[in-house]
Formats: sequence, structure tokens, C-alpha cells
Amino acid sequence: GSNAMPFLGNPFRVPVVMEGRPVNERQDALQYGVTDRFFEAMRIPLLNGRAFGPEDTWLPGSAEQPVVVSAEFERRFFPDGAVGGKFRYVYGGNYELSLHHRVIGVAGDVKRQEVTDDERPAYYVSYRQGGGASHFLVRTTGDPMALVPDIRKAVADVTPELVITATDRLTTRVERSVTDERFRATLSS
Repeated sequence: GSNAMPFLGNPFRVPVVMEGRPVNERQDALQYGVTDRFFEAMRIPLLNGRAFGPEDTWLPGSAEQPVVVSAEFERRFFPDGAVGGKFRYVYGGNYELSLHHRVIGVAGDVKRQEVTDDERPAYYVSYRQGGGASHFLVRTTGDPMALVPDIRKAVADVTPELVITATDRLTTRVERSVTDERFRATLSS
């Protein structure tokens, strides 16, 4: 799960400063809250380091929050390699309230809303660290929509107050993105 899935929902855009750099050199990055198996379920390759595990808990006041960064984040901010690197999320624009992050892994880049999106630096925090997941991904063989009634029942059995408001195939969302792009291209030609 994630707080923002590719082609569905926008991640948070947050100011970050690389360790040892002045606050006026802050840059924007996208921040996703994800579950441990998000990269595996989404088939986002882990390029270096590792993904999240049960050991990656973080509490306010702890020294460093473990994060996984995108390949674009590494290219822009850590050209010599991101794993082990440190940066700060400048919380509320106040450098004194910064959250310290330590990179544990590098994942492949993903598109946000459309296949034509440019690459933006992004990083991922574990849902155990307060990055709650509001979108859930179910990977299956066969027709995933056939599982929707069973998934709704399973969720209701565990958490009756939680409501599943929408379901869709990721392939459908990608196809819509391509269709929208073709439509805009047709209008402009």
C-alpha cells in the first residue's frame, strides 16, 4: 500500500536539504508513505541497498528515519551513491524542526500521473514511521476485479469502519493516461 499510487493520487511535495548543505539550498522532492512489500508488489526494482522491513521503525525524537530514494533522487543529490547518505525534510519550512533521514535503498523511478511525466526526485518512508497507506495494491493472476467482493469482505471483517471507495486495475489507469495524451495530441495537431 501507499499514500499515493502511481497513476492515482499525488504524493506529498516536501522541501529537503542534503546533509552538510545550507538551508537556502533546499530542493523539492516527492514523499511517499509505503508498506514493506510495496516495491515488490509494484515491481519497482530495488537498484541498491534494501527495502523496508520490520526493523525500520522510527519514533519522533529518534536520530534518523530510514528511507528509500528513487534513482532520480540519487542522480540529483547523491551522484556518488545514495545508500548511507543523509538529508533533512525541512518540516513546515523550519530548519530547526527538520526530520533527519538516512538512505537505506535506491528504487527505480516511477511515473506519477501520466506516462509522459518527467522524472522527479522522490523518497519513500515506511508506514511504520507515520507514512500511512490509503491505497492498497493486490497482485494476482487472473482477473483482479473478480476478487473485489472477497477483498471488501476481508477488510470489513477486520475493520468494519474502513470503506473501500474505489477499485481499478493499474493497467486501466495506465491506458487512460495514454488515451488522454493521444487526445491532447490530436487536439493540438
